[in-house]
Amino acid sequence: MLLTEPTNDTLRSLAACSGPHWKQTLHVVEDGAEALVRLTARQMSSRMISLAEPGSGAEALFAGLVLLARRGAQGCRAWCPQLTGAIEALWSDDRDGLLASAAALVLAFPPVVMAPRVLKFSTPRRILVDSQFTEPSLMLDLGAWIVGSAPAVEEFRIVMEPGLAEELALAPAPRSLARSRVETELEDALELLRSGAEEYVHWLTPMVWGLVPVSAPPGAFASGSRAELAGVIAASLGGPSWQLAESLVHETAHQYYYFTKRLGPLVDPNDTDLYMSSLVGRHRPIEMVLAAWHAAANIVCLHTLLLARRPRDAPPSGAVIQARADYLQLTSVLKTSRSLSLLGEALFWPMEEWIRHSL
Repeated sequence: MLLTEPTNDTLRSLAACSGPHWKQTLHVVEDGAEALVRLTARQMSSRMISLAEPGSGAEALFAGLVLLARRGAQGCRAWCPQLTGAIEALWSDDRDGLLASAAALVLAFPPVVMAPRVLKFSTPRRILVDSQFTEPSLMLDLGAWIVGSAPAVEEFRIVMEPGLAEELALAPAPRSLARSRVETELEDALELLRSGAEEYVHWLTPMVWGLVPVSAPPGAFASGSRAELAGVIAASLGGPSWQLAESLVHETAHQYYYFTKRLGPLVDPNDTDLYMSSLVGRHRPIEMVLAAWHAAANIVCLHTLLLARRPRDAPPSGAVIQARADYLQLTSVLKTSRSLSLLGEALFWPMEEWIRHSL
């Protein structure tokens, strides 16, 4: 299908969402978290074009977002609440929330060239009421919420809310499940990633902050996430550490995929055919196949890293073989499809080629 040729900046941003090895595919040095902040700022600025009237506070925010999109967030390697709030605002039609989140993002990651006058927001007073400040903090009308320049942190929060599990169409964890057990299993999975696949820690933490424990049938595991619940993923417990680590990577891949869809269509919307996906054992639309491939590709990369660095704690051979088979099956579907847009091809081909030649 024909679409406008994506810019180099769009391609770089898209590649950053493909996986932690995107720097090797494009031969750049920017960290994935920095790229994610730049992409978020660029998308927010495009949403705010109609709001940025001359002389308004929104105009100042727009200028700050444009600078942030160009300069990036230097040294950002992990999650911060302002980034998650901005991503959530992009999925919302709430104008006030968009302005508030834009202010929070600009104040959390001020571009190096940001002049002090850009940080002095004026009108609309209904949204931004305190324009006199000497440090990155701003009083907003919305619940008198004070946004500070809190540093990014590598942190996963455990969210023991059955309602969120149900929103993800998953069974809630039993009420008897102790938070201490969840903390232990999560820490074991993160420790495995830190020592065996550190690249994925730096890819996970800018995007995901919350883990919702859920239930799965005996001998199975379950995981899930949704675009509207930015930064939150669900996963079942009770299995080996590699299994939870795999779930974290799989669902984070989906979170990045949801995010890339804001850049534009990844597939031809007129393609109504269904294609086989061995990952779920049924036929699915081409966009779902691309989403599944994106997750499967990162699982194959994860397995390769763990087998090389932590072989005793890596997945068993059966799981590795099945993951590779699923990846190859999905790859074959996408290679023969004519329904990927230019953006979809930009997500698919560089990573497919890198995996084919490197793993």
